[in-house]
Amino acid sequence: TGWYIKQLRDREPKIDIRYNDKYIDSVLTDTKEVNIYKRYWPGPQNIEVNGIEWEMPDYAGYNVLRVQDVLVLKIIEWNNWKRPIHFALTVPPDNRIGIDNYLEVTGMTLTLTNQINTRINPDKIEHLLYNVFSLRGILDPRVYKDENTLRLLGNYRAIFAYLSDFYAENNKIEKLKTLVDWGQSKIGVDWHTLYINADRLYEMGRPDWAGIYMEAAAKGIETVKDTDPNATPSNIIAIGNIVLDRYKQADRAIRIYEIAIQINPSSIEAHYGIATALQSQGNIEEAIVHIDGYTSQHGQNPTLTNAKNILQQLKSSQRTQ
Repeated sequence: TGWYIKQLRDREPKIDIRYNDKYIDSVLTDTKEVNIYKRYWPGPQNIEVNGIEWEMPDYAGYNVLRVQDVLVLKIIEWNNWKRPIHFALTVPPDNRIGIDNYLEVTGMTLTLTNQINTRINPDKIEHLLYNVFSLRGILDPRVYKDENTLRLLGNYRAIFAYLSDFYAENNKIEKLKTLVDWGQSKIGVDWHTLYINADRLYEMGRPDWAGIYMEAAAKGIETVKDTDPNATPSNIIAIGNIVLDRYKQADRAIRIYEIAIQINPSSIEAHYGIATALQSQGNIEEAIVHIDGYTSQHGQNPTLTNAKNILQQLKSSQRTQ
């Protein structure tokens, strides 16, 4: 709106906006067709301003620039690098006129630079996260957080996501683990995030750390099973299978399968997973006992009966050796 543009122009700290009141009221924000046509933009169009070049779309979808698009473009032009230009992390991409390749994540903001694809300033973000930001009460359920506060807290998770992506892409294993630990203790990271970063750590050669976070992800699923439609026992079992088959961590896999069983005691897949994990440890008799325990409580199941038969054959073959 016109009054807000004038406020940005006239109140300290003033922004270099060179439109006068008459132009703002009678042309820029006017709704007459003749003035709207002055913002005609058969986009996307290539733009070059102050040494940076990008493609600026027609975000309105009507071959016309929105007033906000005009202002962002002109402020970049008029400012000409005299002062830093920042976008809050909460500003959606379609309000950034296509300049994302020149935006660098620096804490809670995206800062306009004249270098393409810089993306992130890891040293500055690390300093802010670990030494500057004071995070208290975020994980305390006794501290009331309204909808706006919860939305703003999403900024911390956005910073976490940018930084974890950077670490993964640049094989910063120790730093990724430090960040995940910080996230768990300070802001609370959801099970999706733990899963993603566990998989990253496995690919980076640390299955031991990956297993820790996969187990935490499984516990996280149990915590939000009533509010997250994807927080299902089948996903817990899938995590258990990864930990068992890829990470070769049978004890941890058993604990994960047990989480699924707490939610769904008759889960065939979870009980099968436990029997498989026990067999991988050489505990064939214990695996058979586990299947028998399932049968006594829930009745026979073809999959588990077949697994028991195989286990008994293995047991017999061991005796004859």
